Amino acid sequence: MRVSFGTVPVEAIVQRNAADVADELSLIAWRERRSECGGLVWGRLMRGADGPAIFVAAMTPGVGRGSAADFEIAPESYVVGQRMLRGAGFPRDLEEVGLWHSHPGYGAFLSTTDEEYFRLCFPQSWKVSIVIDPLRRERAVYVKSPLGVVGIGARRCDDASIEELPELSATDLWRQVRGRIT
Repeated sequence: MRVSFGTVPVEAIVQRNAADVADELSLIAWRERRSECGGLVWGRLMRGADGPAIFVAAMTPGVGRGSAADFEIAPESYVVGQRMLRGAGFPRDLEEVGLWHSHPGYGAFLSTTDEEYFRLCFPQSWKVSIVIDPLRRERAVYVKSPLGVVGIGARRCDDASIEELPELSATDLWRQVRGRIT
């Protein structure tokens, strides 16, 4: 069931493979480049048991510039992500529901810069920002509320819990963007 995009999600339901792909992409970027990594989050806003929930179906790597302390996603990341999802057989009605990025070794939190970028580039209240620390195995999900940017609960689900979706391979996705990250 879909809900209005005017509401703020109270929970993120993250498809297992989506979480695994982002964790692995973050580790690959750290091992190969000693940099943060990031990209876009794809899914749907749905009606959950306790209110609106974001279902995260996939996380794709972004094209951009990365360093040990930041990742700047480029606009073409949307088209690249769409192409990856279509190639893997994901449904066409998945929406861009936010962004994700890594903080390797220093925790899953939104820095002041991250929060400002999230507010400016993803102004809708239903969009999410997911931060992953692949080294500490931490993940946090944030939304914008009347109280400011706040963390929301998140849980992983099996692929079939909400709908049957194809799986993405982190190594295949990394090959597609490797040369486009500077």
